[in-house]
Amino acid sequence: MVKFFLKRLVKIFVSIIYIIIVTLNNIFFKIFRGVIPANLIIVMYHSGHSDQKDDLIKHVEFAKKVGILVFPEIKNPLHPGGRHIAITFDDGFENFYQNGFPILQEHDIRSTVFVPTDFIGSRQGWIKDKSNRNFNEILMSTNQLAGLPPEIVKIGSHGKSHSPFAKLDKEDIRIELEGSKQILERILGREIKLLSLPHGSFTPDIEELSLRAGYERILFCVPISGSTNFADLFAGRIEITLNDWPIEYKLKYLGAYQWERYIFKLNNILRLRQNWS
Repeated sequence: MVKFFLKRLVKIFVSIIYIIIVTLNNIFFKIFRGVIPANLIIVMYHSGHSDQKDDLIKHVEFAKKVGILVFPEIKNPLHPGGRHIAITFDDGFENFYQNGFPILQEHDIRSTVFVPTDFIGSRQGWIKDKSNRNFNEILMSTNQLAGLPPEIVKIGSHGKSHSPFAKLDKEDIRIELEGSKQILERILGREIKLLSLPHGSFTPDIEELSLRAGYERILFCVPISGSTNFADLFAGRIEITLNDWPIEYKLKYLGAYQWERYIFKLNNILRLRQNWS
């Protein structure tokens, strides 16, 4: 427990340093180039229980205060100097429909929900730890999904079975991508263009298969890249929970946790070197 809290404190400290550096960099751009670069911050939630509604209100009120709320498929041009924020929810739990959506609708905040289609209207099947608060969560039904207004809530694919794509062969990944997309399009009556990778699991075949299936943006569970190129197929996200300390979720919405992308890249380099040795 002590190690857990120390890790959070270290991340907060690094994030404060990072946001100071970003702020100084923006001042430099303003002075010497006359404009501050636009940025896009995509955050990822999973669940929002009834006893966490007050926390969610605080989160979205802060997001609305510090950013321009957009959908995650947004592309250039963006408002110069604008902090664009996209709010996403993975897994499509019914508690989003019951607790999250009414709050987002009341505050006129856009969000995107990613749904693993094999579990629509039934209990989730990928969380095995019974102590996990989401172990018994039910996913939204077809009627609930169809009832979400697309101008407030967009729906994206989270695969069919919520299986890590890295553990599947190419044909199974194709079935996951195309099958989930077809099911959601049949339910909603509109095209599905967004994909969130289950467990953030990636394989080199994803790009080819996703483009062939018709997806236009693929979201990871980590901030894999910077926020200056909005035409990329891939985009990273920062995970937020409603158990975050106020300073944590505020720093995340400000983009202060974007430094984690460098750790992600470093881990990948070290992993590749280990495989080569």
